[in-house]
Amino acid sequence: MHPHRIEQLGVPHGIALALAVAALVAGLAWLAREAIRGHARLGLAACLLLATTPWLAPWYTIWALPLAAAEDDRQAQLLTLAFCAYLLPQTIPL
Repeated sequence: MHPHRIEQLGVPHGIALALAVAALVAGLAWLAREAIRGHARLGLAACLLLATTPWLAPWYTIWALPLAAAEDDRQAQLLTLAFCAYLLPQTIPL
């Protein structure tokens, strides 16, 4: 829910920002619940933070990779790689 991407769809800035904040709050609530259960999902937390930040330089996604790699959670690792692949076109001009 990157605010800039939402704005590219024609959504006004204020609504795009509100959607990003709502996604961040919901994601943080889910991650907190997972942490209470004993499953700290650091790679997914990093992706959530990166996906909802108003300004994102594509190389910031590398922050999420070591966190996901350290986890023993294959799903988190695959989702982190998918998130990096989603941002890849921003770094490589076609």
